[in-house]
Amino acid sequence: MLDFGMSMLWFWSCYLIVTIVGILHTLFHIYVLKMGPMDETGMGEGYEKTKPWHPLYNVVLFSVFGWLYIRGLSPPSLKEAFITGLVFWM
Repeated sequence: MLDFGMSMLWFWSCYLIVTIVGILHTLFHIYVLKMGPMDETGMGEGYEKTKPWHPLYNVVLFSVFGWLYIRGLSPPSLKEAFITGLVFWM
Protein backbone atom coordinates (compact mmCIF):
# COMPACT_ATOMS: atom_id res chain seq x y z
CA MET A 1 0.00 0.00 0.00
CA LEU A 2 3.08 2.23 -0.31
CA ASP A 3 1.74 3.43 -3.67
CA PHE A 4 -1.47 4.58 -1.96
CA GLY A 5 0.55 6.56 0.58
CA MET A 6 2.53 8.21 -2.21
CA SER A 7 -0.67 9.01 -4.09
CA MET A 8 -2.00 10.78 -1.00
CA LEU A 9 1.26 12.70 -0.65
CA TRP A 10 1.01 13.89 -4.26
CA PHE A 11 -2.73 14.60 -3.91
CA TRP A 12 -2.43 16.73 -0.76
CA SER A 13 0.67 18.50 -2.06
CA CYS A 14 -1.22 19.47 -5.20
CA TYR A 15 -4.27 20.52 -3.20
CA LEU A 16 -2.08 22.81 -1.10
CA ILE A 17 -0.44 24.32 -4.18
CA VAL A 18 -3.81 24.89 -5.91
CA THR A 19 -5.03 26.67 -2.77
CA ILE A 20 -1.90 28.84 -2.62
CA VAL A 21 -2.21 29.74 -6.32
CA GLY A 22 -5.85 30.75 -5.76
CA ILE A 23 -4.95 32.90 -2.76
CA LEU A 24 -2.07 34.57 -4.61
CA HIS A 25 -4.31 35.23 -7.62
CA THR A 26 -6.92 36.84 -5.36
CA LEU A 27 -4.27 38.97 -3.63
CA PHE A 28 -2.96 40.05 -7.03
CA HIS A 29 -6.44 41.24 -7.98
CA ILE A 30 -6.91 43.08 -4.71
CA TYR A 31 -3.51 44.74 -4.27
CA VAL A 32 -2.15 45.13 -7.80
CA LEU A 33 -5.34 45.60 -9.81
CA LYS A 34 -6.99 47.53 -6.93
CA MET A 35 -10.21 45.52 -6.83
CA GLY A 36 -12.40 45.40 -3.77
CA PRO A 37 -11.50 42.98 -0.96
CA MET A 38 -13.89 40.80 1.03
CA ASP A 39 -16.41 42.69 3.14
CA GLU A 40 -19.54 41.96 5.16
CA THR A 41 -21.69 41.68 2.00
CA GLY A 42 -19.63 39.13 0.09
CA MET A 43 -16.30 37.77 -1.00
CA GLY A 44 -15.38 40.93 -2.87
CA GLU A 45 -14.60 41.79 -6.44
CA GLY A 46 -10.99 40.56 -6.22
CA TYR A 47 -12.10 37.03 -5.40
CA GLU A 48 -15.10 37.01 -7.74
CA LYS A 49 -12.86 37.84 -10.71
CA THR A 50 -10.70 34.77 -10.00
CA LYS A 51 -13.60 32.29 -10.00
CA PRO A 52 -13.49 31.53 -13.75
CA TRP A 53 -9.84 30.53 -13.35
CA HIS A 54 -10.37 28.00 -10.52
CA PRO A 55 -11.14 25.03 -12.82
CA LEU A 56 -8.02 25.80 -14.84
CA TYR A 57 -5.79 25.73 -11.74
CA ASN A 58 -7.24 22.36 -10.80
CA VAL A 59 -7.15 20.72 -14.23
CA VAL A 60 -3.60 21.81 -15.01
CA LEU A 61 -2.02 21.22 -11.60
CA PHE A 62 -3.77 17.93 -10.82
CA SER A 63 -2.85 16.62 -14.28
CA VAL A 64 0.81 17.50 -13.73
CA PHE A 65 0.87 16.00 -10.24
CA GLY A 66 -0.97 12.88 -11.42
CA TRP A 67 1.53 12.44 -14.23
CA LEU A 68 4.45 12.87 -11.81
CA TYR A 69 2.92 10.30 -9.47
CA ILE A 70 2.28 7.75 -12.24
CA ARG A 71 5.74 8.29 -13.73
CA GLY A 72 7.38 7.32 -10.43
CA LEU A 73 5.51 4.03 -10.06
CA SER A 74 6.23 0.54 -11.10
CA PRO A 75 3.41 -0.55 -13.39
CA PRO A 76 0.31 -0.38 -11.15
CA SER A 77 -2.22 -3.12 -10.90
CA LEU A 78 -5.72 -2.43 -12.14
CA LYS A 79 -7.00 -2.54 -8.55
CA GLU A 80 -4.52 0.13 -7.39
CA ALA A 81 -5.42 2.33 -10.37
CA PHE A 82 -9.13 2.12 -9.54
CA ILE A 83 -8.57 2.84 -5.83
CA THR A 84 -6.38 5.86 -6.61
CA GLY A 85 -8.85 7.12 -9.21
CA LEU A 86 -11.74 6.73 -6.78
CA VAL A 87 -9.91 8.65 -4.04
CA PHE A 88 -8.91 11.46 -6.41
CA TRP A 89 -12.49 11.63 -7.71
CA MET A 90 -13.93 12.10 -4.21
